[in-house]
Amino acid sequence: MRTHNPIAVLGGGPAGLGAGYFLRACDRSFCIYETADRVGGNCVTHELSGFLFDSGAHRLHNKDPEITQIITDLVGNDLLRVDVPSAIYDSGRFVDFPLSPLNLLSTLGLREVWCSSADWLLAKLHPVDADHFGALAVNRYGRRLANRFLLNYSEKLWGESPERLSAGISGGRLKGLTIKTFLMEGLLGRTKKTAHLDGTFLYPRRGYGVIAERLADACGRTNIRLGQQVTRVLHADGKIEAIELNHADRVEVGQVISTLPLPLFIERMDPPAPPGILDLARRLRFRNVLLVGLILDRSQVMTFATLYFPSSKYPFTRVFEPANRSTAMVPRGRTSLLVEIPVADGGPPDDEAVESLKRQTVEQLCDIGLIAREEISDVFSLCLPHAYPVLELGVEERVASILNYLSGFTNLSISGRNARFEHASLHNTLRRSKDTVAQMGERTKSARSAHNGEVTLEAAT
Repeated sequence: MRTHNPIAVLGGGPAGLGAGYFLRACDRSFCIYETADRVGGNCVTHELSGFLFDSGAHRLHNKDPEITQIITDLVGNDLLRVDVPSAIYDSGRFVDFPLSPLNLLSTLGLREVWCSSADWLLAKLHPVDADHFGALAVNRYGRRLANRFLLNYSEKLWGESPERLSAGISGGRLKGLTIKTFLMEGLLGRTKKTAHLDGTFLYPRRGYGVIAERLADACGRTNIRLGQQVTRVLHADGKIEAIELNHADRVEVGQVISTLPLPLFIERMDPPAPPGILDLARRLRFRNVLLVGLILDRSQVMTFATLYFPSSKYPFTRVFEPANRSTAMVPRGRTSLLVEIPVADGGPPDDEAVESLKRQTVEQLCDIGLIAREEISDVFSLCLPHAYPVLELGVEERVASILNYLSGFTNLSISGRNARFEHASLHNTLRRSKDTVAQMGERTKSARSAHNGEVTLEAAT
């Protein structure tokens, strides 16, 4: 173990920055290598003509008190508590998300709710084998509601039919319709309705990317090298020996934490990984997101944090209004909308496709009455790579085989959502970063103990 070299952290997104944060807390020497000219990966906040917008409809839920406290300490008083619910757009109606019984009654009407309730009860009494996401959604909501609100949305988002998607894509977020919620709303009324909805979260005053920037500050900016693409990972005898940067510079390494997308890391190994591992890695797919932004000459469009569009007639999956997270995101008296459109992996769409999607987005948002054409002052777009790992059926086994192969490298750790090909919140990501650093420390202690034991034995001999 050549521990005299700084620990190389590959990637400066949340996972890499989290690793750096915990390494510095342990007084370990490290260097973060990031391809882009800024930290944060797909967790950044952009600025355009005084408007701030995130690379996605990000929110911070308090799922891990220790991690929340770290973020709170980093961001300070600029971490706001926001009480704004989300909704689903359904043929001119706004339906609570997660689904709420009383709201369904008021928006869909008695007949539709009666039919959906009967279907839901039938699903509870006779659940189908939930080995894929489609079955899980039907078991949770009944086929009628699942078809209406979840299955088309999932197919748009991941580019696969729900029957070909792992149940893991839900991320544990399918909730809302239970016997308990029916009784709570029926007996206690609207004051209890919001208790199970996803409408309270934390958010930095000037955008979600502030979290990444404060993590970078805590890492020490001198420990971060930007514009450094890892083009080769050189290894021998079960160790990562060096990395190549920008097809030119070779940097010897001691220990390595990779947060690069898993198939990308495998493709850049030199010598190449075994053919079977290469084949498994090449079968892993991501969905990119085309983010379309609209600058509007009005103060507010909607009262929701995020508005979801399950219907297949719309190419976009969700729309969010940054000002509803923080008024500091827009100039006074004006607002913006950001629209997420999932697209296939393999590079950004060509210019013609992007322009077509921008026109369609504007037309459809105007058609449903969300905005008016005359109040649009600008339309722009941004492509986000590796936005969603596509969790197809059987992908867990393929990923496990790849990670098992990589575990054979004694100085390599794999951390992060895209590196482990899993869905994870920021809390999950930072928790795994902390665990990775702790495990690395234990591994180093074990290696040193073994080395000292060998030296003692040799001396005695």
